[in-house]
Amino acid sequence: MHEARKTVTVLFADVVASTQLGERLDPEALRQVMSRYFAEMAGVVERHGGTVEKFIGDEVMAVFGVPVVREDDALRAVRAAAAMRVRMRTLNADLDERWGARLEIRIGVNTGEVVAGDPSTGHGFITGDAVNVAKRIEQAAAPGEILIGETTSRIVRHAAVLTPRGLSIKGKREGITAQRVEEIDLTSEAVPRRLDAPMVGRAAELGTLLDAYTRAVETRKPGLVTVLGLPGIGKSRLARELLDGVRSEARVLVGRCLPYGEGISFWPVREILPHETFEGTREEIFWRVRKQLEALAAERPLVVCFEDVHWGEPTFLDLVQYLTGWIPEGPVLLLCLARPELLENRPDWPRNEPGATALTLDPLSYEEAAQLLELLDAPDAARERIAVAAEGNPLFVEQMTAMTADEGAEVVVPPSIQAVLAARLDGLERDDRIVLQCAAVVGRDFSLRAALDLVPPELRPGATTILLGLMRKELIRPHALGHEDGFRFRHALIRDAAYDGMAKSLRAELHERHANWLGAARREEVLMGYHLEQAALLKREIGAQNDEAQVLALRASEALHRVGRRAHARGDAPAAASLLDRSVSLLSNTDPQRPALLVELADAQMRLGQFANAAQSLDEATELARVNDDRRIEIRAAIGRRFLHVFTPADASGPELPGEEIISELERLDDNFGLARAWRVLSEADAGACRWEARADALERALSYAAQFPAQRHEASVIATLLVQALHFGPTPATQAARRCRDLLEDADGDLPLQAGIKATLSAVLATQGAFDEARTTYAESAALHDDLGLRVRRAVGTIFAAEIELLGDDPAAAERELLEGYRTLEAMGDTGVRAVIASYLADALWLQGRVEEAASYAAISAEIGDPTDIAAQVLERTTRARLLASAGEARVAETVAIKAIELAEPTDFLALQAAAALALADVLVADGRGEESRTHVERARDLYEVKQNVIAAERLATRMATPVSKA
Repeated sequence: MHEARKTVTVLFADVVASTQLGERLDPEALRQVMSRYFAEMAGVVERHGGTVEKFIGDEVMAVFGVPVVREDDALRAVRAAAAMRVRMRTLNADLDERWGARLEIRIGVNTGEVVAGDPSTGHGFITGDAVNVAKRIEQAAAPGEILIGETTSRIVRHAAVLTPRGLSIKGKREGITAQRVEEIDLTSEAVPRRLDAPMVGRAAELGTLLDAYTRAVETRKPGLVTVLGLPGIGKSRLARELLDGVRSEARVLVGRCLPYGEGISFWPVREILPHETFEGTREEIFWRVRKQLEALAAERPLVVCFEDVHWGEPTFLDLVQYLTGWIPEGPVLLLCLARPELLENRPDWPRNEPGATALTLDPLSYEEAAQLLELLDAPDAARERIAVAAEGNPLFVEQMTAMTADEGAEVVVPPSIQAVLAARLDGLERDDRIVLQCAAVVGRDFSLRAALDLVPPELRPGATTILLGLMRKELIRPHALGHEDGFRFRHALIRDAAYDGMAKSLRAELHERHANWLGAARREEVLMGYHLEQAALLKREIGAQNDEAQVLALRASEALHRVGRRAHARGDAPAAASLLDRSVSLLSNTDPQRPALLVELADAQMRLGQFANAAQSLDEATELARVNDDRRIEIRAAIGRRFLHVFTPADASGPELPGEEIISELERLDDNFGLARAWRVLSEADAGACRWEARADALERALSYAAQFPAQRHEASVIATLLVQALHFGPTPATQAARRCRDLLEDADGDLPLQAGIKATLSAVLATQGAFDEARTTYAESAALHDDLGLRVRRAVGTIFAAEIELLGDDPAAAERELLEGYRTLEAMGDTGVRAVIASYLADALWLQGRVEEAASYAAISAEIGDPTDIAAQVLERTTRARLLASAGEARVAETVAIKAIELAEPTDFLALQAAAALALADVLVADGRGEESRTHVERARDLYEVKQNVIAAERLATRMATPVSKA
């Protein structure tokens, strides 16, 4: 477990025109010049915490982040580059004097991910594209120039003055954006703190600090408060709120500990007491500092705030403890801000004794984070995702908000935050880090047993103790997992940082081991499939193409397929589509299972309204099936394509098989599941022609075949849903249709998609009987189920039934609202088939509200996108168009259109459609002053509704017939 992946910053410094120098100097003189140069540059690198990787010719390569990552590696590297440039001036003066030589250097700096070996093995060098890019950036720099890469510039831009430089680098597909360093701040923090940001959710903690201050003032006894918390949790912001609140009456002094540098032991004290010389013995310095603070406190209350105390040198920490115990009296409050590492390095730090206390900051709640996002004016579309990703860390909220606003991209983790987390983990003891990484493979939540199984054997005896130590370090916390002891990473980003720190080869090995452990323990197969998948993908990423890797990919695919099929069966279309897609992606094009999987995937994609994706899946399945000479799968793909054509325009180039040929071929192939789907798809022609009784007969056959496959019950569920729709639209009396709906509901126990589908249809049937309250309740239940299951297409189709309820209830505005929801959903999916029908319903609802122009618009849309073979769309569009023409005074044209609607509806057994056409003609005749003539068509419509047992519509027309006719 020695090889690791790290995000490091690489620095290249190269001497310009060294060839000419070699021509002028004797080899021995040149050697002395270059040796001096290398020594000076290496010294600068090491003083900034970098490691000289190697000297190549006259070039220096240094790395910041090896062997240990620090959160300010990028800043250190840029400061080192600036210091190199300054040091060259002094060096050149000396070289010029001794040898008459001057050196010019150019420097390139880049941050990125590398693989770092273990130095103890003799292979500690780093590899990765970040190294290559750093070298290319250096080569593009002019003499005396420092260029830094894009990621480096993101991290240091708050501390530097930069000028953009676009680079065209050979061998890179895209250009590289570099920045020229003009100036660099030598004391800036690695991650800038927004002390001007609003403080949210810290009222109790602020109260604790104010109480400590008040106590120190009133009792005239000094106090020490240590505020502890993870990076970014808001320690400085809380302190700022306290200091601003007492500044009017107290003297406030602030000093900050630096992460590195020479002579920094007393740096924070030097900031608060700039005139102190810090000369003499340790005891003398401590005494003088105490006396100065006592003198200041004698004038007025004194608050001294030390930030980043976890970076404090031992001598400084001793000084703080000395001050706490030796200031005899006075209104003095010492406020120390630190990360939990302070207590790890200084277990005896005063925090639970008279005059000293510690306060630990917890993450903000989700509601508090949302409030902070609002105050920061974060983009509305990103707020929820930022709140979830940041998990209550104010700095993460601020940085993610800033990055989203700057880049206009998806919410991502800024490199500054990644550096903070990586540094925290890289600073752990080796065994602690290994155990944490093993746990990270399991996931955000992990059981003790699962983690122990992955830990190397030599660490297992002490692994539980290590995990308890990691809890004290606030990296994980207890988390019950069923009946097992478990843990949870305190933040998802901590888990990600631990995971990302491992080599991909090791990750793959551990994922596979954990999958095997899950299988042996008979845990959830979806988890086993996920870990097998991750192992296979990681092996693919590192180029492993042996038999072992292929077997692993196949195992992963099979596991995901099984889980995806079960998700499909229970109606969880989003999960099914995702799992099946992942299963397919693990198989090569030559794998014989791929075509069949693609057909299943297309079915799930269609249920989600992903029609373009479904078409792509079916195209590939067809092509592969032909290559494999697999007629069964080729037919199934053709059936899938026909399903697709219900929603999208037909592709003339696609395979189209006559119905009898499909059935006979599948019977010869003994493919009963294929027969279920074939009878279903063949019934679509009857649905388009509004031959609902024939549709129902075909669906009954399909259902008899589908019932033989309980493991794929989603097919039977879809067929049964379509069957009750056929009963509702067709000539079956409403009472019989309702009875069949209820019978199927009784048999649908546990089949939520079927319950949702039946309830949608039943709601409209109930409305025809006048049971509007029950109808609306039933439809609401259906809509909620469809939403929960992610069945967006069926939810959109269901708005037709909601509209029927509201139109029968004489509330066209409510019908419009329902229909618009379905219309917009289908429009976003690229559907044209069902949307054409909904557009015609919308036109009718708008017409009834007197919104003529809008009604005309939707009628035109229906005419434009509707399939000529879809009789319902063709008739309904004409009924509205006829009324529109009549209202515009074009009675003859309107009558022709209405008669055409009747002619189209007449051959069907869609009684409500025939009635709608008859009523349209009646309305046209009334508008033309031919009221008596219209009564025949009203009576025809009433009779049709009575046969259908649509009580409400029949009664409404009976009332109309009893009313004297007047021109509309």
